[in-house]
Amino acid sequence: MDISTFTNLLQQRESETLDFKQDLPTSSDLAILMSAFYNTRGGTIIIGVDDEQRQPLGVARPQNVEAGVVNIIRDRLTLDTPPKIEIVSYQDREFVVVACPKGI
Repeated sequence: MDISTFTNLLQQRESETLDFKQDLPTSSDLAILMSAFYNTRGGTIIIGVDDEQRQPLGVARPQNVEAGVVNIIRDRLTLDTPPKIEIVSYQDREFVVVACPKGI
């Protein structure tokens, strides 16, 4: 994901297709959110953003967060198409972006 697209997402409010999380959610919460995106229009989860103030905080260990997302998917979901998971650097901080397509 390019910085322009990421910046545009940060300027938006949470919606049916966009969700901000400060930290990696619990496995149940993330599985429910991803299922909702897959079963509707798809959506994007950005981990490392204060969801109340939309403050870009970043995550301390993005590779661990990415691995956590992968493990939750593997343990809790059966998906027809895997999400795209990226680590994005922005303002000297790192974020994990999970792009969920619309399911079949």
